[in-house]
Amino acid sequence: MSTLKATNIQNPSSTTVNITLDPSGNLTTGANATVSGNATVTGNATVSGNATVTGNLVVTGSFTPSGGFNPTTLGVNTSSPVMTMSVAGTFGAQRGTMPFPVQPLYALPSGKTKVTFSCTNANQTWTVPAGIAHILVKMWGAGGGGGNQGGWNYGMRGGGGGHSTGIIPVTAGESLIIVVGRGGQTNYAGGQTPIYGGGGGIYSNTDNRYVGGGGGYSGIFRTSVTQANAVMIAGGGGGGGCSRMINGNWGGAGGGLTGQNGAASYDGRYAAAGGGGTQSSGGAAGTSSSTAGSAGSALTGGYGGNQAYGGGGGGGYYGGGGGGYFETNTMAGGGGGSGYIGSTVLNGATYTGEEFRPAMYDDPDLPKTYDGYDNWSHYAVGGNQVQSASQYTSAGGGSGFVAIYY
Repeated sequence: MSTLKATNIQNPSSTTVNITLDPSGNLTTGANATVSGNATVTGNATVSGNATVTGNLVVTGSFTPSGGFNPTTLGVNTSSPVMTMSVAGTFGAQRGTMPFPVQPLYALPSGKTKVTFSCTNANQTWTVPAGIAHILVKMWGAGGGGGNQGGWNYGMRGGGGGHSTGIIPVTAGESLIIVVGRGGQTNYAGGQTPIYGGGGGIYSNTDNRYVGGGGGYSGIFRTSVTQANAVMIAGGGGGGGCSRMINGNWGGAGGGLTGQNGAASYDGRYAAAGGGGTQSSGGAAGTSSSTAGSAGSALTGGYGGNQAYGGGGGGGYYGGGGGGYFETNTMAGGGGGSGYIGSTVLNGATYTGEEFRPAMYDDPDLPKTYDGYDNWSHYAVGGNQVQSASQYTSAGGGSGFVAIYY
């Protein structure tokens, strides 16, 4: 028989809380539950209202609050590295069922040293200090560039960067290679050459006044920057497209096991959107009325199709596909690149953003300022849409960001 001290559960409304604890250790409350200390449930925990725990929450089964649940100050322990949380309300910046790492999502470890890395448009290195065997890493991929009105009516936003986190076993004195992706550029002029971090470009520079390029991935590598040597990656967002109709045709967000597809919302041209990268292949290129763009590949997003009329795919473990083009309303968004967690990473997780918003945007370790490199947008955020008939290059995505605790 499991036991629970009822005095540790308080109802903010000062009314009686209906608490059921069955012999198997399953906990059910009929109202909001506030635990002032630690809560341990050996079975499943179901709260019909909001759940607030100021100490550690230990659940060996499933945890289902139908209201809100804020993990900002919560220490979470489970009997396995990951548990599934089904949240009918909001869970940080996420919604729905999601993997939940053992360490708090927005943890700010006390007594640890933090080093950060912003985009320099080149590889960076970090040497593990003496006496350090593990590091906690948080990283965000770059946002895709926003689309521009050009000769049509509406530019569309680029996709936000993905987020990856976990504890990496390291050896004192070893040098890790840090890649911090550059934001995708609006009206990219680099043709099919990817931006730093593998963000996809465009088929050609002819009439490149419309779409955005893909954002670059952020990642940690050993020895050299190859897919085989990747330890952790956060995918970049796809470039935004353009339309004669308002909304739609945005770039897909990066990150997660599969990046978000771009958008192509009009005239039944859904297949014109670039696909998100996965764990085994690049995102598919969007279909096009003439010259198609390219699919994503290892670490690299595909380029947009038909001159410069489709958004570039985001860089990632596998890059997103480039967007396609059809008259009369479709310059489609590029797909987001996928994230990656290497087999040696402890308690790792990778998350997909949502349209222009980066994954885990509310984490206090992600600066809420302009990225300091191109200063097109805030860190990891998808670039703004532009309503300009002329060439416009300053609404690109925010570059990526990496934080290491040791």
